[in-house]
Amino acid sequence: MKIAFFVTEFPTLSQTFVLNQITGLIDRGHEVAIYARDPDHQPAVHADVERYDLLRRTTYHRPFHQTVPRNKATGLLKTANLLLTHRDQQRPLLKSLNLFEFGPEAASLSLFYRTLAFLESGLPQYDIVHCHFGPNGNLGALLKQLGAIRGKLVTTFHGYDLTSLIKQAGPEQYNSLFKLGDLFLPISRRWQETLIQLGCPPEKIVVHRMGVDLNKFLFTPRQPDRGQVRLLTVARLVEKKGVADGIRAVARVAAKHPQLTYHIAGDGPLRGELQDLIDELEAGHRIKLLGWQPQEKIIELMQQAHILVAPSVTSADGDQEGIPIVLMEAMAQGLPVLSTHHSGIPELVQDGQSGFLAAEHDIDGLAEKLTRLVEQPQLWPAMGQAGRDYVANYYNIETLNDKLVLLYQKLCLEPPQLTSFSIPTPISN
Repeated sequence: MKIAFFVTEFPTLSQTFVLNQITGLIDRGHEVAIYARDPDHQPAVHADVERYDLLRRTTYHRPFHQTVPRNKATGLLKTANLLLTHRDQQRPLLKSLNLFEFGPEAASLSLFYRTLAFLESGLPQYDIVHCHFGPNGNLGALLKQLGAIRGKLVTTFHGYDLTSLIKQAGPEQYNSLFKLGDLFLPISRRWQETLIQLGCPPEKIVVHRMGVDLNKFLFTPRQPDRGQVRLLTVARLVEKKGVADGIRAVARVAAKHPQLTYHIAGDGPLRGELQDLIDELEAGHRIKLLGWQPQEKIIELMQQAHILVAPSVTSADGDQEGIPIVLMEAMAQGLPVLSTHHSGIPELVQDGQSGFLAAEHDIDGLAEKLTRLVEQPQLWPAMGQAGRDYVANYYNIETLNDKLVLLYQKLCLEPPQLTSFSIPTPISN
């Protein structure tokens, strides 16, 4: 099959879930192209980007607003000239100027130049156009409506696109997408329910989880190490990661258990504020902000840690997690997890079996659960094994990519036969 991925930035280290799908499809013999709005300017890229030569497969569509002429008369003349020079692509370009269908966006010529940017990128016909995150699904639906792309339109929803974005833009945000889209893949049952509430036809929805490559993570049962207990958080330093709650809970427990050390790997806008909190709690000798770390260092930190802390919360603007990949990676390596009843996390972490969950912002609850883990290290090996088994059964990227191909193939049948294919889902906790 010929498959196009629509993403916002590429390559992005924090979105290994997209990368795992892309490389998995290439491994299975499919032709994959990537369409991204912008490159991601991070200090490093994942090794698979180079291994699969993915930048050669990537097209960056320039921000259309940079090309729209500010002078209306100049804009009309330029638009007429572009229509003449793009005769083989006139139909979608002319449609983008339809005032009755597209209103102000057509009148301002912004839709014309957005469409032109994609057409000039050589966007061909695909079997599948797979959009990650709702806004990219909206873009795919718009291009499909204009006739600028062809192929079955698939959209994966992750988190912010069904929380803070809906709160900001309104519940009608995806009305056109729900009509024009062919398949919707929420990464959790939680988001499946949200999509239905927003008006997405249930028969178009299949829960399809993100996953990890188990072969890349060595399973090691955790044991006490000369009385030391090493805690780890791996996260962008933004509000929804709940790192401040983790710091407060750890500082409280460390007052009674001085053998604790807590490393926080990651960077973000809250780094200064979090360092101030550590200083205020006089916990700098036990709690360290490590900043951004390469993937190899993250794996090393996980191998050295005893417990992963992921105290996710709903941010003030309503933003929520999906199911953090770092939890899957930690559980695959045998780490017990301390996390929260947030979004789809309870669909991954079995409370009391592979770790413990507390309510969002419940620092007392986090401290209580952490104390139990610290004082009962005999729980660690069984919890680690339960976590590894759960990830292997439900979040194995190899199995999930095989199922994704089956979904694509069934979607391309006429008529679609999605109802004949079901994906095993974890038992609700």
